Amino acid sequence: MTTSQQGKLFFSFLRINLLGFDGGPSAMHLVHQKAVKRHAWLKNEVFSNVLRRLAAGLEDNDRSPMESHPSRQERPMRQPPR
Repeated sequence: MTTSQQGKLFFSFLRINLLGFDGGPSAMHLVHQKAVKRHAWLKNEVFSNVLRRLAAGLEDNDRSPMESHPSRQERPMRQPPR
């Protein structure tokens, strides 16, 4: 990723965070507009799949979306170094 692309990515998400007053759900439309339609960083199918996975993870109140992902459940927790 070039410096120019990194700058576009940074300022796109900075703008989304400034305009998304109600948090994540209200910002999803802005993310879709920037990432899928304007810059074509993601395909619509990929964006929809990510949202679907996040929604499925949020239904499980005891875990975050990443903890409920199947790849996380297969691996045991690492012990902290002593």
